[in-house]
Amino acid sequence: INAEYGKQWYQRRVRVVKTLQSLLMGRMAQTLKRHINTDLPRPCGWLTGYIFIVVGMGMTILVQSSSVFTSTITPLVGMGVISIDRMFPLTLGSNIGTTATAILAALAATGDNRALTIQVAMSHLFFNIFGIMVF
Repeated sequence: INAEYGKQWYQRRVRVVKTLQSLLMGRMAQTLKRHINTDLPRPCGWLTGYIFIVVGMGMTILVQSSSVFTSTITPLVGMGVISIDRMFPLTLGSNIGTTATAILAALAATGDNRALTIQVAMSHLFFNIFGIMVF
C-alpha cells in the first residue's frame, strides 16, 4: 500500500509541474511578458516602477507572505517572463506588503497592550517605507 501511495503522490506532483510549465511557457508567458515588461505611455512612464511597488504590495497582502510572492516571481525572472527591472519594484512592494500581517495582528489585540502593538506594527511599516526611500 505504501508503494502505491508513493507512486500516486509522485504522479500528482509531476502533473502539477507539467501544468505549470505549460502555462508559463505558452500563451500565459507571452501575455505576462507583453503586459508586465512594458512602461506606461510617454508622459507617465516614470510612474511605472511606483505602480509595480503598489502591485507587489497588493499581491503580498493577498497571499500574506512576502516569501511566497518573491519565490513565485523569482523563477519567472529566470525563465525570462519578467525582467529584472520589474522584479525589483515588485520585491520592494512585497517588503511593504508583508507589514500588513503585523498591522492586522496589532488590530486584533485587546486591552492595555493594543496601543503598544499598533505602535510596533506602524514602526515596522514606516521602517520598511523609509528603507525603500533610502534606496
